[in-house]
Amino acid sequence: MTTPLRFANFLAFNANPTYAAISAEVARLLGVPTQFEEGRSFDQFFEKDLAVGYVCGLPYSKMSRLPAPPFELLVAPVLDGTRYAGQAVYYSDLIVPATSTAHTLADLRGSTFAYNETVSYSGYHVMHYFLKEAGLDWDHFGARTPSGAHLNSVAMIAAGDAAAAAIDSHALDVALLQDATLADKIRIIAEIGPSPMPPVVVASHLPAALKAELREIYLNLHRTPAMQPHLRQSGIAHYAAVTDAHYDLLRDRIDTTNIQFSKFGC
Repeated sequence: MTTPLRFANFLAFNANPTYAAISAEVARLLGVPTQFEEGRSFDQFFEKDLAVGYVCGLPYSKMSRLPAPPFELLVAPVLDGTRYAGQAVYYSDLIVPATSTAHTLADLRGSTFAYNETVSYSGYHVMHYFLKEAGLDWDHFGARTPSGAHLNSVAMIAAGDAAAAAIDSHALDVALLQDATLADKIRIIAEIGPSPMPPVVVASHLPAALKAELREIYLNLHRTPAMQPHLRQSGIAHYAAVTDAHYDLLRDRIDTTNIQFSKFGC
């Protein structure tokens, strides 16, 4: 029996149905078995356990500097929505409860900031730069509280359990598509970015011909009628080719901030 090509998501889990559908489409087109799962550790790439991964730009940018990177760029999604301007970028949306009186960063002085984890770029480190640009630092907030995941942070804001959170705009877009009531519970007061979109990576050890086939499949998914509903449910317009230079902004920030990475670091 042929060993399945394994696909893993290391990002917010609310797009999992779309990623699972893509892996099934790859199986159909290539005539090989595939398997989709939530990523456990980047060690899976070092152990040559995975073929394709949905990862944050930070670990890609950092791990691409290794002497023998375990993965390389495949494509990146271009999201639906005018603010993305047809580019492979996303934002960190600074959200507050709908009932909040806050309309600016200044209004959040002394309040509680929720974040998914300290290794997150869009949920934590991007706020460092946003505060710095405003001449502020983390002391602007009265408290910081971890939630464990972007969607947990969204739930905290919707329930009024924290005053603000920075959320990966792709994860938030999908959450809003999946829950029609969410728009009445939260409010975006700032869009921080744009930043380079988290890429889809392919294991370095795979044959070049297979990598090329996978890239071609992703670039044409939006042209396949059966796949269009799956892309729409995750707010994806199409996948695009990107170069390593697309992630230079993140490399610059790695050089100035001690950012680590993990499963949810995006």
